[in-house]
Amino acid sequence: MAHEYINLNVESDLGITNINIDAIRDVALITASKQAGVFAAKKEQDMVNLRYKDGKLSLTVNVRLLQDADIARVCSDLQKDIYKNIYDMTMIKPDAININITGFYKESDL
Repeated sequence: MAHEYINLNVESDLGITNINIDAIRDVALITASKQAGVFAAKKEQDMVNLRYKDGKLSLTVNVRLLQDADIARVCSDLQKDIYKNIYDMTMIKPDAININITGFYKESDL
């Protein structure tokens, strides 16, 4: 992927501020990695897929959860935390944060 940037629309007499979409992906990846009971689906670098088109930001997060997880709560918390961290750091409001559950881990597998 070419280096793609999003203009943060920060007013300054010194210039403009842009953020690389890979930096936004990193925010989501770090947030997901710190979430209790959430693990990367395969390789950590494939955990977050990001798309920015026509001014809309959407993310897909591929995860595995602990076997006995409250799926609705864990996924909702993950979506909220990713949204909050991206917004707090960039003032960009993601349009969609999709969670794909690819499997489960047992406590004994960890």
